[in-house]
This record gives sequence, structure tokens and C-alpha cells, in this order.
Amino acid sequence: MIKNSKRVSISKCMGFGARYRVNTKDAKICNKVLDEFLNMLKKRKLNCGGGGLEDFSGFIIADRNRCYGATEEDRAAIEKWGEKHQMVAVIKTTPLIDANLDDADEIEL
Repeated sequence: MIKNSKRVSISKCMGFGARYRVNTKDAKICNKVLDEFLNMLKKRKLNCGGGGLEDFSGFIIADRNRCYGATEEDRAAIEKWGEKHQMVAVIKTTPLIDANLDDADEIEL
């Protein structure tokens, strides 16, 4: 006999929100900082959805070729990058969450 039960997703897609603000409005510098940010994500095998130049915000998840989701180490590395970068005035991240949950788009930075 098969019992009715709620379907529970076995796989989670762990990720986190990230936001940084550059301390200039110069588009060339903002683009350079964005390129550095994206290269850092690529090295960590992370992907990002979002945008902005002097005020960037996005949601970070692991690259699909990575066997696990984004981690606390990834989150800490992004915060450390922003804190050490001369042109980044502010950086914030959210706690890790499952991107598959309905409220993942309601995170606040």
C-alpha cells in the first residue's frame, strides 16, 4: 500500500544574496570592479544573477558543474574580497538559503 505524503525535494540549491557599492561613479572603474568580482566568482565556480554598476546586487549560486551548493566559505570569501578592495565602500551578504524555496526572492540586503 502506498501512503500519500508531501513531496519533498531531495536536492537543494544553496545560495546567498550579495550586494556591494563602489565609492565612485566613474563607469570605467565600476566596470573594472565588476569584472574583478565576476572573475573571483568564476574562480570559485559560482554564478551570479543580478546587476548594477556602482550599486551591484545579485544572488550567488554554485556553478552547475560543481557537485554541491554555495557554502559559508564562499560567502566569507566574497565578504573578504569586498572588505579588502579599495574601491568597494560597502559589501553585504545574506545567510545561505535554498534558492528553490518560494521566499528566496524576498531576501533583503
